[in-house]
Amino acid sequence: MKTRLQFLFFQLLLTTILTLNAYGQSPGKIQGSVTDSTHAKISGAQLTLRSDTGLQLATSTDQNGAFQFNDLIPGTYYLEVKAAGFSLYAADQVRLTRGEERKLDIVLEIAAIATGSAVRRQSR
Repeated sequence: MKTRLQFLFFQLLLTTILTLNAYGQSPGKIQGSVTDSTHAKISGAQLTLRSDTGLQLATSTDQNGAFQFNDLIPGTYYLEVKAAGFSLYAADQVRLTRGEERKLDIVLEIAAIATGSAVRRQSR
């Protein structure tokens, strides 16, 4: 009887530890929208997300200008956004912690009136 109770206690302890470990590894998400300076939604913008570990993901905005990257591990990411007629947007060092859901509202500048270089950089 004592051995059976010890075994059940050990199973319960192991299950609890594994559950807490799985919960601690919850993935993060980067989502948001892409608009122009008048807040018009930009559909079909191409987004490329790169991590400092070499991971590279790509997506495009939907008809509402929305995008999302799911199941991301904690780390530092770099985001580039391209759309026809607009200047390239680049965000350096988007830091994501465990389980974090990061929202980015990106505003693209029209290429013809962009000042300075063709790349707009922003650190987050």
